[in-house]
Amino acid sequence: SSSSSSSSVSASSSNAVLQKVSELQHHKGRVTSLVLDKDSDLLFSCSRDKHLVVVDMSTEAVVSDTVVAKAWLSQMVLDSASRRLFIGCYNQSVLVYDVANASKPQLLHTLQGHTGSVRCLHYDSHARCLFSGGFDNRVGIWTILPAKQDTARSRSAGWLAHGPNEKVKAVAYLEEYEVVVAGQELGYISIWNIRSGDLLSVIRGHKLAVIKLMWLPESRILVSGAQDGVVKFWHFPGADDYSAAATAAAQAAQDAQAAQAKRAGNSSKRRSSLKALTNTMETNLTSFTWSEVCQDGKDETKPKGVRFMPQGEEEEEEEAGGGGGREQKDLVVVDEHLL
Repeated sequence: SSSSSSSSVSASSSNAVLQKVSELQHHKGRVTSLVLDKDSDLLFSCSRDKHLVVVDMSTEAVVSDTVVAKAWLSQMVLDSASRRLFIGCYNQSVLVYDVANASKPQLLHTLQGHTGSVRCLHYDSHARCLFSGGFDNRVGIWTILPAKQDTARSRSAGWLAHGPNEKVKAVAYLEEYEVVVAGQELGYISIWNIRSGDLLSVIRGHKLAVIKLMWLPESRILVSGAQDGVVKFWHFPGADDYSAAATAAAQAAQDAQAAQAKRAGNSSKRRSSLKALTNTMETNLTSFTWSEVCQDGKDETKPKGVRFMPQGEEEEEEEAGGGGGREQKDLVVVDEHLL
């Protein structure tokens, strides 16, 4: 790491000091996801060793260690109310586990429909919807039924597609706007309306794959992190203003598609539509670097941009086994209250 990024950088006036208080070594492969249930003080971890490990953080004792699949595990999300744990897998499925009894996690059922490995998940407890993104370039929407309906099964509510033909590596749901956002290869950020399934906008926000998305509802800011080493902040207008802008973008895309259809075949229709969406919507979302949200740059301890220097791209194996990629050791700590 370079000297400028080797130490932790805090958004406060004093430097952050990180101290290791404990270390858990329960996996034999790369740990891919962590979920902490604050109500029960349980930590769930999954790995490429195909194990789901549950640890009681009050004692740091292992509550259970379960082999849950024959393929690598990618990401987890927890519905605390129903005690359901959703696990994305490289075998193109999402596993739904009952973890009410954490010592014996039970597989309830498997959500199938993706034709590529499932790499990202997002769960919204209010909408009772699970969103999954995969290497089939689609986002799946799953209706999660209440746990009391023992005979009912969670089911697919639809698929979001027709965006850039690139792998989906991050997904987020913006409840106020009723839209789903996907981070994709080549730096694309795609936005769909959850009710109609229409593709509202496509943004070429990064130079490389977008691998992390985080929504800050109070600030109306979407944070995106990518393999190009850059973290970007996207400020959304009010819901009504965004809806109007999205409608205009969709109409522009349809007009472009209709015009292109007169001159070329079906293969160019989609490219024309995506280009229109990209050109229209990039002017309706404002991106800014960390330096632009600092208070007039008065605090010189703040970085003039949040940037991670990539140490090498992660390998994207589709088959179970193997490793890949080098660890990223740079850390930047950002105070979201300043955004």
